[in-house]
Order: sequence, then structure tokens, then C-alpha cells
Amino acid sequence: MMTSLLSGRVKEGFDLCSDDTFDDKNPFYRNKPTEADMVHCVIYIVDICSVGTLDQSFIDMIRNLQKKQIKPDIQRILILTKCDQLCDHVKRDVRQIFHSKRVFDEINRAKEKLCFHGGIIHPIVNYGEHITKIKPDMNVPILLALKQCMNFSNEFMKKCVADSAD
Repeated sequence: MMTSLLSGRVKEGFDLCSDDTFDDKNPFYRNKPTEADMVHCVIYIVDICSVGTLDQSFIDMIRNLQKKQIKPDIQRILILTKCDQLCDHVKRDVRQIFHSKRVFDEINRAKEKLCFHGGIIHPIVNYGEHITKIKPDMNVPILLALKQCMNFSNEFMKKCVADSAD
């Protein structure tokens, strides 16, 4: 199923949680996906507070998904959420997110466990019920992650255009 999803064969509206078989007879199966139908970048989102206690089956699933992304050259990003719940310095001042030793240690743990390199791991602080107004300092880490997603997607599309011109 994941290969079909990454390659753009799954049409919008398909229930990924369904037990339906997914093959060319399924009405949500796309026979001839275009580059626009394909996945350009995969974003993994993990609670930074849970990195140390991740179940081995979850770790194996993430690693297997990443292996399926290698051949079609699909970029990936890991977003580590809730950094303010991990570190009091970040809770007081979100600008400390890139200076916190605790955040840095968990990023390194995520690198090791989930096989991501540091340049694609983005720590963020979530907006939630306790935050009632927009805080520009909170937006910076989120926007950095989104910018990298957009850059990866643009690179993917440029490569597709270059490949089709050959």
C-alpha cells in the first residue's frame, strides 16, 4: 500500500484505514499517475518527549517506510513536537529551542533510533489550548520546517521536469 501511495496511485478520498484490498480494480486506484500525483516529501511527526520510549515495532515501521522512499528519491523530514514540554528553558522562551541541551540530546536520539540525519530534523513548539494568541517566536521553527518541505518538493518537481525533457 505504501508503495502505491508514494507513487501516486492512490486517489484522493481513499480511506487509508480501511481493510479493502488496494489493486487496479479498486475505484481509488490511479493507473497512470502524473508527477503531480506523486508524493514529493514525507513529513514524519513525533512527540519529542516519547523519542526515548518508542516501541521497536514503530521504529521498524519508520525505517521500512524510509527504505521505500529511497528508490523514488523522495525527501523526508522529521518534526519533533512539544519541545516546550521537554525543556523548561524552551517553555519560558521558545527562542531557546535551538540552544537547549535537552532538545539537542533528543534530536540525537531520534537520529540514532529513526535513522534521520540532523539537517532534516526540526524541533517545534505546538500551538494548543494553553496558547490563545499567535506568537511570532513560535512560528519561526514551524516555518523553517515548512520551508524545507517546500524546497524538497520544488527540487522533486524540477527533477521530474528535467527527467521528462531527456
